[in-house]
Amino acid sequence: MKFSWQIADGMSYLSSKSIIHRDLAARNVLVGARETCKVTDFGMARDVQEENIYEKKSKGRLPVKWTAYEALLYGKYTTKSDVWSYGVVLYEIFTIGGSPYPRMDGRKIANLLQEGYKMPKPQHVDEELS
Repeated sequence: MKFSWQIADGMSYLSSKSIIHRDLAARNVLVGARETCKVTDFGMARDVQEENIYEKKSKGRLPVKWTAYEALLYGKYTTKSDVWSYGVVLYEIFTIGGSPYPRMDGRKIANLLQEGYKMPKPQHVDEELS
């Protein structure tokens, strides 16, 4: 829970500065002294001060399993896109490093999401957290 809160706090700060991270994943969170989490890797981040939206116009690799549905389908990112990624990070945390969309081909995820697919709740997670 402590990690979840710290990551949310960091992402809230970025959102308050109109910055979209676009690559939030457990692999981009460092854990340091006294179990302090820091969000890192801003290579895909974008400043959206003007319009609060970023539209991807070029081809490029995406972290599909962490990318928001609207970004996968339409190439549109907002700070809310990072909220989707945060949900996937929670899955990683509460499965103690589990891979999101286990045993699924990343190229099929957008279609599955379009059909309404949702990852199942990890077995050991209480219903109140789902």
